[in-house]
Amino acid sequence: MVSVGPAVPTPDASPPSRIPRAEPERDARATREAAPRSRVPVERTASGPAASRVVIPGHVDSTSGPAVFFRLGELDAGDEIQVTARSGRVKRFIVERSKQAEKDDFPTREVYEATAGPSLRLITCTGEFAEQAGHYEDNLIVFARAA
Repeated sequence: MVSVGPAVPTPDASPPSRIPRAEPERDARATREAAPRSRVPVERTASGPAASRVVIPGHVDSTSGPAVFFRLGELDAGDEIQVTARSGRVKRFIVERSKQAEKDDFPTREVYEATAGPSLRLITCTGEFAEQAGHYEDNLIVFARAA
């Protein structure tokens, strides 16, 4: 496992701090250096069972190079993701699947729907880069459940 980005304190979680297979160690250092300096919002939605769902968006790249989720698309079902909570406690998740969706047809319900147990959603941009619009046309969403 390698670190893929700086920890950003939040009420419950920071961006994934360790994702096996996501990138080689030498690339992880470059990714940390190239990652945009803005804080990454972590969303916990609702209350009750839905409160255990964490959604973490992150950049795939920036004008200076690869960012925290540059190789997110390499994750496969069964891979492990570790998220470090503000308390220092590490929460483990197992990738169930990934989905590429057009930004204009983002699967909001699927991403934010209630789940039977703790879940994690990682979101980044992917697909073709629309030069005039200045962004990628699609999103990549990784769906994971508690290990």
